[in-house]
Parts: sequence; C-alpha cells; structure tokens
Amino acid sequence: MGGEQALTPTQRKVLALVAQGRTNRRIAEVLGVGVRTVENHRAHICKRLELRGPNALLIYALQQK
Repeated sequence: MGGEQALTPTQRKVLALVAQGRTNRRIAEVLGVGVRTVENHRAHICKRLELRGPNALLIYALQQK
C-alpha cells in the first residue's frame, strides 16, 4: 500500500471505482471527465504502483478492499 500515497486524490478515486467494478465509461461519468482521461489516470496508477498486465490494476484494487 506504500505506493498509494504517491497517487493524486483523483487517482485514488479511480482506484476505488475500479475496485467497485466500474467501467472506464462509468468512471468518466462519475468524475465528469472523458474516457481517455480515465485511461490516462489508470496508466499513471499502474506506472506508480509498478503494475504490469491487462488486469493488474483490477486485481490490485480488489486486494485492497
């Protein structure tokens, strides 16, 4: 969980919504941003937490629940 402190508040919100099983489109609606912005946030989260693989962020988010 140490890497989560490096995340911005918006990135933490994206991570929480991923843990709830929300799609990028639904996350974008909740945050009031575009889907591409959500994709960028997810990419930055993966980079900061050193996650690799197509489902790594989802697996990580579910483990943090």
